[in-house]
Amino acid sequence: MYLVCEPPGEPYYLGRIMEFLHAGNDTSRPVDAVRINWFYRPKDIGRKAVDTRQVFATMHSDISPLTALRGKCRIMHRGEID
Repeated sequence: MYLVCEPPGEPYYLGRIMEFLHAGNDTSRPVDAVRINWFYRPKDIGRKAVDTRQVFATMHSDISPLTALRGKCRIMHRGEID
């Protein structure tokens, strides 16, 4: 899972990289973008949650520039957390 930058003071967007995209769709050129499948926080979808770490997987994806990536994180299913 990767973090994508957000406006100052706001938490990062969370997403899963689905595909690496080459410049001009030419595999001989470097990767310059990624297709990201997004996770949403409860406030993003109008839900309340007791655990502020909770996120929801979605089918929504976008293409983002490679430079928007900020780091790597791990998202676990609720059943995997003690």
